[in-house]
Amino acid sequence: MSIGRLLQWAGVSLGEDQTFQLLLAIERLTKEKSLASARFFGVIQGTQADYYIVEAKLNELPEETEDAEGKSNI
Repeated sequence: MSIGRLLQWAGVSLGEDQTFQLLLAIERLTKEKSLASARFFGVIQGTQADYYIVEAKLNELPEETEDAEGKSNI
């Protein structure tokens, strides 16, 4: 949150409320998906909705499975 305040002071921030909500959402995502780490990467502002990009690191890779045609799916 302190970095968020510095960015807000510089004029490149999402705002204090939105930054806090984003922090909570990233923490919830990390717990639900068992991620090793996650961090905010950026935002794409669209006409219908905004898209928040989070960079994440998995704890372990998912196992490969094969579909009916024998193609590998991860």
